[in-house]
Amino acid sequence: MRMLLIATIPVEIGNAGVQDASLPGKLKEILDEQKPESVYLSINDDGARTAFVVVNMEKSSDLAKFAEPWFQTFNAAVTLRPCMTPDDLGLELT
Repeated sequence: MRMLLIATIPVEIGNAGVQDASLPGKLKEILDEQKPESVYLSINDDGARTAFVVVNMEKSSDLAKFAEPWFQTFNAAVTLRPCMTPDDLGLELT
């Protein structure tokens, strides 16, 4: 099932990762392992660095595989939501 994973990195941890230049490498390591369909990096309404990552969860036990790297690496707050594309609904967009 296609899932939207939203990982919000606390400001202090994100700042430390920028200052010591470890943030990009840690992000790349997680994303290389998770092989997402797409990734968008942004800032949430509270000003924290946030990753929007579309992943495929084959079974519910995959939850830990996708969430734990964000928890362990960045102490991130993580939410997962099922999502779909217009193609999944049989819609043709022009």
